[in-house]
Amino acid sequence: MPSGPELEIIVWVIVAIISGIGELLTGSFFLLPFAIGAVVAALAAAFGAELVIVLPVFLVVSLGSLVWLRRFADRFSKQAPVIQAGAGRYLGAVGMVTSAIKGSTEGRVQLEGQMWRARTAHGEPIEVGTTVRVVEVRGTALVVEAE
Repeated sequence: MPSGPELEIIVWVIVAIISGIGELLTGSFFLLPFAIGAVVAALAAAFGAELVIVLPVFLVVSLGSLVWLRRFADRFSKQAPVIQAGAGRYLGAVGMVTSAIKGSTEGRVQLEGQMWRARTAHGEPIEVGTTVRVVEVRGTALVVEAE
């Protein structure tokens, strides 16, 4: 049974492995810095550093890695825009009224070359030729507002 410095090295390696596996399972860039800190702490312990030195090394390297990796995580999250699928992709799109929308009566809107049933959010009438913006999709009808 290992004891003393060998046990300390084993504990740091186990912490690194558990943190690394946790990072692989979550993919959040949160546990990876602690895995890196534990590897550096294990190396420091292997070179004979006392626990009083190894713990601050673990904390400083872990926090430094967290700050450094967060920059990359933020870049990756900004590079992956959410692509709307189905009718949801029309939210915010601009179209033209081709059949008047009168109060609670549906009209027609041409949007990206397609004709859609349309109504207004608050029942206000919109005349033919008015430019409208899609604010919601309800079933197969667009909810629009005049621009």
